[in-house]
Amino acid sequence: MQEPSDFEEDGCLMDVIRDSRHHSPQGADLSDMSEDEREQLEDCLDSTEKPYPQPKRPVPLAQAVRCAEELWEDA
Repeated sequence: MQEPSDFEEDGCLMDVIRDSRHHSPQGADLSDMSEDEREQLEDCLDSTEKPYPQPKRPVPLAQAVRCAEELWEDA
């Protein structure tokens, strides 16, 4: 294996990581959540002051991250 010409370059492993995350069956699909659950999670992620709103039930980390990415992408 050859070293990259620039160490700022992600390299070929990053493509594999991105692909595995994209096709991960870890429950990152936000369509599994009801509209109310999704709104509560968005309120929690968007909140900047205490008391922070809490979701009614635990949310898998992959779903929370996916929701945060979509929420902040729109900002």
